[in-house]
Amino acid sequence: MLVALGVDAIALRKRFRENAEDVAWIPEVAQNGWILITSDSEMNRRRAEKEALRQNSAIAFFLRDGFNNLVFWRKAELLCKYWPSVERYAVRANSGDMFDVMLNGNISLRPR
Repeated sequence: MLVALGVDAIALRKRFRENAEDVAWIPEVAQNGWILITSDSEMNRRRAEKEALRQNSAIAFFLRDGFNNLVFWRKAELLCKYWPSVERYAVRANSGDMFDVMLNGNISLRPR
């Protein structure tokens, strides 16, 4: 869906096998300077994933507050609506910065 906005985006499932562990692909994402956008808001709370994000200084945006409960098209609509804000934060982000994107469009930097 982001590609339709002209965003240079890669879906994880097109780059990595479907059941790949998060810790297997996080290093490559970070090393390539890609920005992770995920609705897996618990990723930064599980020990192995948290350590992989930290060690690799990945920049990540976590879609929160029920994004997972939305139908695909509603999620796509909101992500497109909020994309300019996500881009503004991404451009200014430092290595290792992680953000929460709330259902109302608010974006906040997670404490390290």
